[in-house]
Amino acid sequence: MRCARCTAALGLVIAMAFGCGRTATTTSRLEDIPEASGPGIPYWGLGPTLGTVYEGPKRIFGIEPPELLPPGSEEFPLPSRVTVLKGERPKTIDRVLGRVNKDIITLSEVQELAQPFIARIRSQVPPERQEEEIRRVQSALLDRIIDLRLQVQLAERLGVEASDTELDEAVADVMAKNNMTPEQFDLLLAREGITIDQYREKLREQIVRRRVYNFEVVSRVKVSDADVQDYYLSHLKEFIPPPAVEISQIFIALPANGDEAALREVDQKVAGVMAALERGEPLGVVARAKSDDPTGSRGGRVGRFKRGEMVPDLEKVAFEMQEGEIRGPIATDRGFHVLKVDKRWGDKPLPLEQIASQIRAKLLDLRRGERYKEWIDTLRGDAFIERADLGKAPAEGR
Repeated sequence: MRCARCTAALGLVIAMAFGCGRTATTTSRLEDIPEASGPGIPYWGLGPTLGTVYEGPKRIFGIEPPELLPPGSEEFPLPSRVTVLKGERPKTIDRVLGRVNKDIITLSEVQELAQPFIARIRSQVPPERQEEEIRRVQSALLDRIIDLRLQVQLAERLGVEASDTELDEAVADVMAKNNMTPEQFDLLLAREGITIDQYREKLREQIVRRRVYNFEVVSRVKVSDADVQDYYLSHLKEFIPPPAVEISQIFIALPANGDEAALREVDQKVAGVMAALERGEPLGVVARAKSDDPTGSRGGRVGRFKRGEMVPDLEKVAFEMQEGEIRGPIATDRGFHVLKVDKRWGDKPLPLEQIASQIRAKLLDLRRGERYKEWIDTLRGDAFIERADLGKAPAEGR
C-alpha cells in the first residue's frame, strides 16, 4: 500500500518535472496547465442544496482570480477574520473546529466562508429553520476545508510549488481583469484587511491545488467518441427539444372602416395570394409583394415560437403542420394569415453531431466528480482528521 503510494507520488513529481522541462520542485507556468471543464472542485461535498439554493456570489471578496481555477468553479481565497456582532458590541469568535494532520481549522474560517450562505438563508428560509440550515451549511463547509487542506498537504509532500514570478503574474492578471491600478488594488486589500502576502499565499495554494487536482483527476479521466455515441443512443429522450416551430407568413389586414368595398378588396387580395401559392410561387416572393406585415420585406420570416408564445388560433394550426407545409387563410380579428412552417422541433432528437460536445462535457464532469470523490476518500483514509460536530454547535458561534 505504502509502496504503491510512493510510486504514484514519484510519478506525479516526474510528470511535473519532465512534462515542464524543469526540476521536480518547480512546476509549469499557468498557461501550460491542462484546463478542467465543468463545475470542477469547489462545491463537491457540499451537497446539491448548498451548491444551488445557497450558492454564494462568484466574487465574494471582489478580487478572486477565477482564471486560476477550473472553469465554472468558485473558491474562497482570502484568509478568515470574522467579527460577529452581538447587540452593539463587536466580538471576535474563534476556536478550533478540526485538525487535518498538522493543520488546525478554526471557527472563524468556517464562519467567513459561511457568510454569503447565511445571508441567503436569512432572507429565504423560515425563521424556525434558519439555525438548523446554518449549522448544516457550516458543517458542509468544514468538510470542504478539510478536503482543501488535504490537497495542499499532498502538494507540499510532492514538492509542487508556485514560483514568485507566477504569483506576480497572477496578481497582475487579477488587476488587469478587474481594470485596477496597483494603487486601487492595494486600497481594496486594505479595505478587506488583507495583506498582499496573505493574498499571495492564497493564490499559491490555489495554483498548487489545481496542479495536483489536474494530475490526479483531470489527466486520468477520458471520454472517447464511442462513449459519447453510447450515451446519446441510450438517452435519446434527453435530446428531444421542447416543441417549437419556425414560421413564415403572409398577412392581409382587415380594413379599419370595414365597408363592403374594402372587404371585397381584401377578399380579392387573399384570393390572389392563394392563387399565386397554388401556382408554385415561393411564399417568400409572394410575401414581399403582397403581405401587409412588416415581415413581408424579409420574405415573411417571423421567427421561432414555443407553445404559448403565439396567438392561440395560429398556434393550434402551426403546431399541427409539418415542415414545409403551407396553410391558410386563417382568420383572426386583425386579418388573414397564411402560414408556412419552415422548421419544427420536438419530434425527434437533435443530431449527435450537434450536441456531441455537450455530451462529452457532461461525461467528463460526471467522471471527474467520481474520480475526485475516490481521490479525496483515499486522502482522508491516509490522514489524521478530527472535526467538531457542528450539528450540535450553536449556529454562527453563539
